[in-house]
This record gives sequence, structure tokens and C-alpha cells, in this order.
Amino acid sequence: MNRKQLTFMVVLCLVLLVANSALARTQTVSLWNWRGETEFWAAVEKEIRKEHPEIRIDYRTFIPTEYDSILMVGMQSGEGPDIITLRGGPGVAKFAEPGMVERLDKILDFSLFPEGALTQASMNAGVYGVPFALQTYQIYYNKEIYAKYGLKEPATWDQLIENCRVLQANGVTPFYFQGREGWGLSLVQTTIGASILGAEWITGLVKGKNAFTDPKFIDSLYKVLELKPFMQKNFEAASYSDMQMAFPMEKAAMTFGGMWDVKSFDQIAPEKEWGMFLVPPVKKTDRPYAYAYMDGAYGLNSASKNREAALKVLESTTSAKFGQMFVEFNQEISPIAGIQAPAELTELQQGLKFVEHHALPDIYGVRSVLTFGVPDIHTLLGAGMQAILSGEKTPKQLAEELQTGIASWYKPFQK
Repeated sequence: MNRKQLTFMVVLCLVLLVANSALARTQTVSLWNWRGETEFWAAVEKEIRKEHPEIRIDYRTFIPTEYDSILMVGMQSGEGPDIITLRGGPGVAKFAEPGMVERLDKILDFSLFPEGALTQASMNAGVYGVPFALQTYQIYYNKEIYAKYGLKEPATWDQLIENCRVLQANGVTPFYFQGREGWGLSLVQTTIGASILGAEWITGLVKGKNAFTDPKFIDSLYKVLELKPFMQKNFEAASYSDMQMAFPMEKAAMTFGGMWDVKSFDQIAPEKEWGMFLVPPVKKTDRPYAYAYMDGAYGLNSASKNREAALKVLESTTSAKFGQMFVEFNQEISPIAGIQAPAELTELQQGLKFVEHHALPDIYGVRSVLTFGVPDIHTLLGAGMQAILSGEKTPKQLAEELQTGIASWYKPFQK
């Protein structure tokens, strides 16, 4: 072997040694969720690797309605991911109570998060997840249709009904409604209830001073029935995904939707403009409220085999940079303090104002304390609203069912 050949072999060995060393150092962190954020997490990985080049993120997404059961099976069998996307409130407690996820407030810095967001990611004063999104549910409307018939955003419930009458008289379907899935109907009712019931009454309900059987709450159930004549035909068969497609295609002038729906509306009809408003109160002098809640949080699997690498990923999710990326990629509200929406995302800017100026201090539906037991309010309310709209139950009957069901386990209702 001559000198050149020897040099080549030495260099080749060094290259292979470095390559094998790099492969040996690579740490793959698995992350599961229900949100379909493949591109977002690819971008997050790219940012993390600037500081930690050895880290890779194995991201997997699942059908939202199947995610919870798949995750639980994975965790119980020891095949769960390193990082778990937890649903807020009871979704966190479900995995924290049996010790499936680690407590994080002793490990990570949560100084950029408001107390309200951390509360819905906590159990027994310990924080078990990094909150990633605040959601609001509201009424969207097609600005072009509203302008065509000289309509304005309603300041009272009666004005909303009058807008519906004007649209219907001109051959326009006022509301596209999804009636197939109970969870969506539960969100509709609590969105209406936020403004019709008001913050003080809802806080009284959560504390056990008010009841679902009170006339005020029963009236909020009737409000959904008042919208029934203005829904599209066969609304009972329409799914949430049907709504996401139909509304931007101008099948109706308005719809109830979450902050997460804006992105899909814009993708389907980028040339259209949407407005959004909170459900108006009964009186103009009353304040409209937003039903705002923490969507979910990232938790650390207690049995993770890549704990240190997973913690580095989780640490990145507590940063302002991550919050800004989340807002710009997903067009949703980050709970991290100081995050601004880009000027072109007008609906998101409006959503931030809803959270800042109109959010309820206490909530009673999805992600609330009334979902921590069985039966939970979100499930009861969803099935109950389907029964009311089909005529199988009256609002009074549903109210009694809610009160009895929650009182079976919720101590403030047992006084």
C-alpha cells in the first residue's frame, strides 16, 4: 500500500468514525397529538437543532376523536411517546394522577405563562404540562353577505335574530349548523351561555350557589332552539368538517366556530373576508363574554427513555420564540405573554382582544371543573343539545339531567 492509499484509508476511517459517532449521539424524541401539525413541528425541530443538533422529533398525529383512547392504550402498554399532547383540565389530571406524566414546574420555567393557563395544566398545585393554545368559540360571518343586505354586527340577541330574518327573507341561509357531533353542540351552548348567563352567574354556578335548573340557565338552552328555524336543512346530519367546508363556500351567512377554524376557511376561500363577533347579550347594556379555554398542554412521559432530550424539546415550548411560531403557523392564540398576531391575521387579532377583554373568569363546559368527573358536563350537554334540537327532550328536562348528573360527584352541588 503506497502513501496515497494509506492516507485515503485513514481519512475514510476518520469520516466513518465521525459519522457513526454522530449517529450514536442522535436522540429521537417521539411526540403524539391530534392536531395535524406536521409542518409546524418540522419547523420547531429545525429551530431546536440550531442549539441541539443531535435531537430529532418523531411527530405523529391521530384522528381527534380517536386520539384519547390510542394514547391511553399506548401509555398503559409502555409504548407511549416521550412527549404527550394532553387535553386541558381533566385531560391533564387523567395522566397526572396515576403518575404517567412528570411534574414540570420544578424543572421548567413557566414565568411567561398566565396563572389561568397554568391552572388548566395543573393538579394539586403542580404543573404537569406546557400550555400551547388558548381557544375561543364565536360566531363567524361572511362580510360580503352582511354588506349586501346592510347588516351590522348585532349588539343584542334580538338584533341577531333580526339579522337572521333579513337573510332568510332574501333567500340566504342564516346559519350553517353541525348537529351530528355532540361536542360541537356543547361548545355552541356554552358560547351562547357565556353572554346570556354572564360572568357573575357562571361563577355562582361553579361555586354551587346557582344551579342548572335555574330559569336563567333554562333560558340559555331555549336560545339555541330560537336559532333552529334559521339553520340549513338537515343540519342534524352535518358534521363539523361539513361546516368547515360549507361556510367558506357561502352555504350560509354565519356559523359557530373556533379560533382554529380560520385557517381552514382561508385555505378554502382565500379571497373571502370573515368577520367574527361574540354572542350578543340580551340587553345592550350587558357585556358580551368569550368562552375561552386552554386547549391542551405538552406533558413528559414518566417512563420516557429519552428524558433529557425530551426536556430540551419541552423547554423550547416555554419560550417566546415558540409562542410566536405557534401563532404564525397555526393562526391560533398562544398563552405565552407578549405574543402578537401578524397584522394580516385580523381574525386572530380579534381573538386576542376577546381573550384580553371579554374572557369569562370561570367556565362551566369543556375544560372546566365540571368535566373532572363522570358523567361530565361536556358529554351530557352535547348529547342533551342533540335531544333538544330533535324534540326528544325539553330544555327543562335537560337542565334537570345536568344538575342530577353533576351533583352525583361534584361536591359544591351537594350542599
